[in-house]
Amino acid sequence: MARENGIDMPALTSQQESPTLEGSQSLPGSPTPSEPLVLERQSIDEAASVWKPSKNKRLYSATERSPKRTKLACDGTSEQVKQQAEISLQTIYDSQSNQDIKLQKVLEAIEQNRQAFASMKNDLHHFMAAVASTLRDIQECLDE
Repeated sequence: MARENGIDMPALTSQQESPTLEGSQSLPGSPTPSEPLVLERQSIDEAASVWKPSKNKRLYSATERSPKRTKLACDGTSEQVKQQAEISLQTIYDSQSNQDIKLQKVLEAIEQNRQAFASMKNDLHHFMAAVASTLRDIQECLDE
């Protein structure tokens, strides 16, 4: 075995060292002299286009981006998140303020109802006392 670039590779035999396209000496699995080697032009062009550098900008994944570009992208994203958070917080504060106003109105209405109830209770007490007094007077008249 021959050692090439730190990798053990099988040594080439004299038959493998000088193959020709016409196949005077053949390799196992290679075309025989009766089968000439024909390369398709289309497959060569396809292979060349794969290895040719592209003129279009390459899209980089997040892990391939430069640190400066990544930092700018992160800063832009964090700025957008910060703005959305501020908008959300402002909406929450506005909603809470509106709820506080509504709660205050409900508490005022409850207090007014409590006062009205106390007043009605007092009026009912006076009315019942007047009815009781009238019934006593009627009873006295009937007893005489």
